[in-house]
Amino acid sequence: MDELKYEVRRKMVGVLKYIWLAGIIAEIIFYLVLKWFGDYGMDEREYLVKRCFLPIIFFSLSYYMAYYIDNSKKTSEDRKNYLCTLSLCIFGACIGIFHGYFVPLWISPVIAVVYSTVFPDKKIRMNILHYSITFCILAYVYRFIEEPDNIVTYTVNLLICVIIIIVTCISAVVVQNYNTSLLAATHEYYSKQLEYRDRLEKDALTGVHSRSFFKENVEKYLKESVDGDVVAMTILDIDNFKHINDTYGHANGDIVLKRLGEILNSEEEGIMPARFGGEEFVLFMTDRTAQEYKAIIERMLAEFYAGQYDFTDEHISFSAGIVTMKSRHEYTELFNAADKLMYKAKASGKNMVLEEGLE
Repeated sequence: MDELKYEVRRKMVGVLKYIWLAGIIAEIIFYLVLKWFGDYGMDEREYLVKRCFLPIIFFSLSYYMAYYIDNSKKTSEDRKNYLCTLSLCIFGACIGIFHGYFVPLWISPVIAVVYSTVFPDKKIRMNILHYSITFCILAYVYRFIEEPDNIVTYTVNLLICVIIIIVTCISAVVVQNYNTSLLAATHEYYSKQLEYRDRLEKDALTGVHSRSFFKENVEKYLKESVDGDVVAMTILDIDNFKHINDTYGHANGDIVLKRLGEILNSEEEGIMPARFGGEEFVLFMTDRTAQEYKAIIERMLAEFYAGQYDFTDEHISFSAGIVTMKSRHEYTELFNAADKLMYKAKASGKNMVLEEGLE
């Protein structure tokens, strides 16, 4: 959310730059047009001061104020949000005050009121609302000084403009609250979707990938990989796990499964672990040599075997079969080969890792 507010503020400063340039060009064009017709409504020098020089000076001050603040490293983000919004409000006020003979321009600061709703800080919004009304009153006073005979008309216009500013602020807040609620609902929806996806992708007990996620991604890798890449499929099965469940209970059996899941998940990139079912796990490994693949599984076995449990003094191990091959093989072929090798390790005494290469 902070990054979004930062981006919105930077874009506002960028837009203010173009409005600043456009304002300067517009003041010059208006002057030249009126000079062509010879009707300024006042002395030419007075027009240049009131309608050109003063607006351009305040336009420039408001823009450079926003630019400097936005790039300041000493100013907090909340302070930047407030002062940059105030700069936009001042810019609108200059239009309303110095060109107040167009009464609708008195409400120009309302742009900053709408913009302030981007930030959830109520203090910013209320301050900008107060400044907008104040600048509207200044535009009224400025017009009264120039045309004191139209006091009634301008007073009525002032009341209308203030009401418009307040209503606009209230409407902007209502829209902001609606958008905030909509955003919260959307966030909740996607959070649930991510949670649901995690349930599909992850085994809830061990934290490793699910069987379906593993199969889908390994098949995709084998299909898209370059011919000749050496990969490895490993199947491992906890030794005597039925004995653990029957003797110490399923709750303690779950502790063993979680322990193995933690070990499988602790390895670096290029290793995808998954729980295939019960006490059987499967791993797919890439970007290594056959010797490195076997060394990784043997390290896992040593760590798992060294584990200590409150419910038993026995060491618990697993048997594993590793098949290394070129990635052109099919998923089912690799899985079946690794599965057979795992059972061979079981039959050979358990607590071991057997490795075999496929051509």
